[in-house]
Amino acid sequence: MTGNRRMVMVDDDLWEEARDLAEELSALRSRRFSISTLVRRGLRLAIDQWRETPRWEGPFPQGEPWVGFDLDGTLAHYEEGYAVEEFIGPPIDIMVDILQEYLKEGMNVAIVTARVSNPDLMPRAQILIEEWCTLHLGKMLPVTCRKDFGMVVIYDDRAKQVTRNTGRLVEDYAILGREDL
Repeated sequence: MTGNRRMVMVDDDLWEEARDLAEELSALRSRRFSISTLVRRGLRLAIDQWRETPRWEGPFPQGEPWVGFDLDGTLAHYEEGYAVEEFIGPPIDIMVDILQEYLKEGMNVAIVTARVSNPDLMPRAQILIEEWCTLHLGKMLPVTCRKDFGMVVIYDDRAKQVTRNTGRLVEDYAILGREDL
């Protein structure tokens, strides 16, 4: 990793801790501990880990506003059947232009994609996304699979916008041409 890039990566310390836990559980198992004992011990360790983990996991420092852009089908062309672990489609120019405008305005922008939601596929996905961003956006952007309270808007091909606190779809207003729904 070069420069001051923010990336979603698996922390080396976390991998080491996971390996140590796996070895410890394996050692316990070899001493004929019951599965329930192993599960309870593993659960206790997981709860302790959770309690020690900071809750903020957004792509930007807590409280900073940011705009999210979905990757597949929004920033990049996507067709069913693509091998998502090996390929990202070509850019959708109009969405890239909108993203670039946010960057010019100094807004924080992140890629929001399910590609990094699977820990087993995340390292390869991260490399693909970094290469795609560098080639088509001119820089790497933070990548996440989560939204948080700092996200002010998301561009996504699967989302439906709902008017806050009403349960009404924004498209209903547009279709009916009424503001009083």
